[in-house]
Amino acid sequence: MSYEVNSTFNAYPRLNEHAPPFKSKNPENKLLARLYYPMMNGRSVDEILRLVDALQITDEHGVATPECWVPGDQVILPTPATAEEAKSRVEGEYDCTDWYFCKKELAA
Repeated sequence: MSYEVNSTFNAYPRLNEHAPPFKSKNPENKLLARLYYPMMNGRSVDEILRLVDALQITDEHGVATPECWVPGDQVILPTPATAEEAKSRVEGEYDCTDWYFCKKELAA
C-alpha cells in the first residue's frame, strides 16, 4: 500500500505565518491528515513518521491507535456491533477496560 506524503517549505520564513501544511492522502486521494506548524518553529519528523505509520495500520487493520502509539504497541478495536461480540471480546484474549473499549496486539 502506498501513501502520498506532501511536505513543502518556503525558502524564506516570515514570522507569524504558517508554513504550508504537511498532508497525507490515501491511494483514493482522501485527505487523512493535515498538520500546520508556525514557520518559526521546527516540525517533528519523528511525529510525522509516527502518524504515517498509524494511518497505514488503521487503514490496513480497521483499528484505531491511541495517543503516542508507536509500531509494536497495542491498538484499539472498534466498538462491538452486537451484545454477542461484546461478550466474546470481554471473555476472550483481548485487553478490555470495559465491553466497549478493548485493545489488542497486532500479529507481527
